[in-house]
Amino acid sequence: APFHFWVPDVYQGAPIWVTAYMSTIVKIAGLVGFYKFISSISTANGTNHFWDTALWISILIGFILANFSATQQTETKRLLAFSSVAHAGFMILPLLVNDDASADIVFYYAASYGIANLLLFGVVMAIADTKNTLSVTMFNGLFKNNVFLSMITLLGLLSIAGIPPFAGFFAKYFVLAHAMASNLIILVIVAILSSLVGVYYYFKILIAIFNPSEEALTIKLPFSYKLILSVLASLLILLGLFPSLIY
Repeated sequence: APFHFWVPDVYQGAPIWVTAYMSTIVKIAGLVGFYKFISSISTANGTNHFWDTALWISILIGFILANFSATQQTETKRLLAFSSVAHAGFMILPLLVNDDASADIVFYYAASYGIANLLLFGVVMAIADTKNTLSVTMFNGLFKNNVFLSMITLLGLLSIAGIPPFAGFFAKYFVLAHAMASNLIILVIVAILSSLVGVYYYFKILIAIFNPSEEALTIKLPFSYKLILSVLASLLILLGLFPSLIY
């Protein structure tokens, strides 16, 4: 933010696998490039006041605007688009400090967010093959006939919402503790409060999953598809239990 206005439209209009690729690999690659740029400036001249101010404003706008915009979305990919903008704020927050720990924190957050996002888009792809709409209502009654997909979605949403003991919780904790140690108190407070808003719109999907519905879908997944989702889910749990693997 505030250069995010293309994101919801492109996320919604692109094929789901393209959206999944954009929201993970492309985002992380851009983040790495941006980190290299900012850290090289800092190494050469000390962090410039202009960049400090610009990043501070961008992070603040991202937390507030993205999370509150997401609460108004009924289409799943648009909801995840605004979510990605809010998470981008978390991922660039360590750059305001830009010390020796920043790279580890950024990479851990990017890894945990990327894996959780791939899990969620994997579920969306599976449901979209049998459902014409991609609204949040497509999850209605999913638990009734699709326990595996429901548990995968639950794990991905809890992690991306920052609920312990999953990797997403520790990713946010490391970012916020790092920022607090550098006296970025206003951003930390806004990040925590806006994350609570995020819990609200993520839980809209969870409520739909466990909501009894006569239109509940029965989705048959090939073994390879289940295996990929299971591996991603295991990685998310592993990073939550042992963050030192990356951090």
